[in-house]
Amino acid sequence: DKVLEHLDPLVHDSWKVYLATTRAREWALYRSHSHQLLAAHQGAPRACEALWKAGYTWDTLVADVRKAVANCHECQMGKPFAREPAQPLVRKRNSGRFTNIQLDFMCKPNDSKLGGFPETSPGGWQYLCVVVDEGTRVALATPSFSTSTRDVIQALLQWCACYGIPSIIQMDMAGAHQSRELAMFLRMMGISLRAGLPRRPESQGLVERLIRDIKSSIRCAQADRRGHCNPWWSAALVAVMLHNHATLYDTHISPHELATGAPSPGL
Repeated sequence: DKVLEHLDPLVHDSWKVYLATTRAREWALYRSHSHQLLAAHQGAPRACEALWKAGYTWDTLVADVRKAVANCHECQMGKPFAREPAQPLVRKRNSGRFTNIQLDFMCKPNDSKLGGFPETSPGGWQYLCVVVDEGTRVALATPSFSTSTRDVIQALLQWCACYGIPSIIQMDMAGAHQSRELAMFLRMMGISLRAGLPRRPESQGLVERLIRDIKSSIRCAQADRRGHCNPWWSAALVAVMLHNHATLYDTHISPHELATGAPSPGL
């Protein structure tokens, strides 16, 4: 019905809606990059994939997305780390689905650093317990009041309820992770503990990088110049959602699709 379509066999094998006007392209860039709940200032590769999955294209799509991300004020304020070099597309460790997981805690950011009024989550919790599967890269973030042994066990039980009991869990050796109660729980569940080093990507890089991305998403949400600030707890959970539904570079499939076998709806 009077919609211009375009097919580029070098990129995708399906027809896409061709956006010919500047207004339509600006809306698409907002939807794929700046939207607080659906994009949360994701990077250029993920933004391009989001546009293609949504069924949109135009001649200068990749260049326009890169320019928009490079000139984004919120991204410059919220992502203070250097650009990462290109990583090899071959995984060093090919784990089975839901056999090896990594776990770590993320603390609520300091209100003085975020600016504005102090924010309180719906349940008053101050931490997120982040769990990532090494095989599918799918992640789960559970609210926690502390980093105690019970919070670790609660997060593991929620993970087991969703994806089954893993064989190996990797955590840094904090005090709560070396407790007798946790050791007894892991032994009863048949889970082996693999020690990792805190804040060392070479040790448990999956969960460390995800926590970094979550914190960047929170900072970007608070740096919005239009005043559309997303609460820190909402921005954190949105970042986990985007991680699960973003296409992986090596498999060209999202963690959600690897975990469930179903396409990512709406993203």
